[in-house]
Amino acid sequence: MKSLPLLLLTIIVSFNSFACALHDVAGFHFVTEPGSLVVFENVIAVRQSNALGNADKLDTIKLTSFAKAVSQTYPDKTRFIIFEPIKGHYNQLQLGRNRMVSEAYYSSSVNTVLLITEFDVLEALANNVLSWQQAKAQGLVTVNGAVNDTEAFDTWFTDIFSVSSV
Repeated sequence: MKSLPLLLLTIIVSFNSFACALHDVAGFHFVTEPGSLVVFENVIAVRQSNALGNADKLDTIKLTSFAKAVSQTYPDKTRFIIFEPIKGHYNQLQLGRNRMVSEAYYSSSVNTVLLITEFDVLEALANNVLSWQQAKAQGLVTVNGAVNDTEAFDTWFTDIFSVSSV
């Protein structure tokens, strides 16, 4: 009878361990970054109303528009990684003649700006549907990183995405 509590505890702990491992393997692991849940919620609301008008476009098309916009000449470009809170993906945008996106590794200990948003918002910025200030005010973007880097990034995006048709 003394071993019954130990047996029950072992069964419960092993079941919970198995359940967590199963969810991780099955892709149910939810990755978050500071501020990403707010962006997650606001992007879902915008998608449901199709306020940006690009819900039916492929991500590659959305990203191509954005890559073209940020590859314009600008004196103080800042290296950044894009985090998509809905998918939980980190992406590195390579600018230059051959624009491409690759999966990225991000650590908050590295001095890299982390732009938290979805490709819908980036394409809306690139096509002047939304300005950078509007995207920030509506909670569709969050920028994490060192203060100097995030300020430089904010200035850059404010300058290139200052006009919107809304």
